[in-house]
Amino acid sequence: MSDWKKVEHEVRPSKNISDEKSVKVADKASQSTDKTEEQSNPKRYTSGGRRKGRHSFAAPVGALVLLLSVVGLISLINLGITAVKRARDDAPLRAELYEFLLPVMQYDPEPFTDINKTEQDSLLLAAMWQVTESERIRQLRDSDGISSYPIDDLGRMMVPVSEIENSYAELFGKDAKAFHHTIGEEGMSFTLEYDQKQGCYYVPSSSSTSIYMTVIDTIKKKGDNYLVRVGYVRTTKIGRDEKGELVDPTPDMAEKFQIYTVQRVGETKWKLVSIADEKSAGISDKKTVVDHTKDEPSPTTDGTTTPSSTAPAKATNTVLK
Repeated sequence: MSDWKKVEHEVRPSKNISDEKSVKVADKASQSTDKTEEQSNPKRYTSGGRRKGRHSFAAPVGALVLLLSVVGLISLINLGITAVKRARDDAPLRAELYEFLLPVMQYDPEPFTDINKTEQDSLLLAAMWQVTESERIRQLRDSDGISSYPIDDLGRMMVPVSEIENSYAELFGKDAKAFHHTIGEEGMSFTLEYDQKQGCYYVPSSSSTSIYMTVIDTIKKKGDNYLVRVGYVRTTKIGRDEKGELVDPTPDMAEKFQIYTVQRVGETKWKLVSIADEKSAGISDKKTVVDHTKDEPSPTTDGTTTPSSTAPAKATNTVLK
């Protein structure tokens, strides 16, 4: 038995040695193959023998895509901020509403909820002002000073009732009915005489001036309506700048406030629906005191007079609340 063990002991080591030799031969063959492949394709390997990537521009392109993504994100954020600023910037709307409401605001009207249930001189005066102001501007543009309307012996313009009614409808809607009557005392220079037979108003060259200037404070949209908060500032509180021009009034200077409710008519027009007084602590609810001053008629080339008009106040830009 001992002889067989010796034989077995001698045989086993020979197997291990042959296996090791086989592995070494395979490794050498693999290395030889790699070296052969490296030698046949030297461009696909680095100087250290490391195989290069298949796409050499993959990293730069990836970095460029990442950079463009960051730039695009920043651009979107900036666009969003700009859109929000534009949405909050109500300056164009404020200017549009101020121009529309100016004829009414400057006459400090009484509150009303139904235009056809109120008979106010101020509302009729607002409609007349629009007509005479348009005529004044036309004369300035034409530089002729010649009135488009007939002039009576007292130098008053004879404005047709139909034009007053059209102006009234532009302010208060097509269903609004003007309450025609004479405004002022007979024989006074600022009296607007209504002549039913002639179908006209006799509009003098004199005008009435309010002791207030108006300023729009806030604009709030409520359904189809826009609620415009209008402040009334006494002219005595308004100073002048270094050029002698009146300084724009601001809401904090206002003595009282009114809420004007307006609606869109089509895409470019408006109509005034109602006016309400806003009463709060420290704010007076006194009505406007009107100073009636007589202006001398401005002579023209044909003996007519240029219609006088109340100078419009300016709107200010305040933050939308």
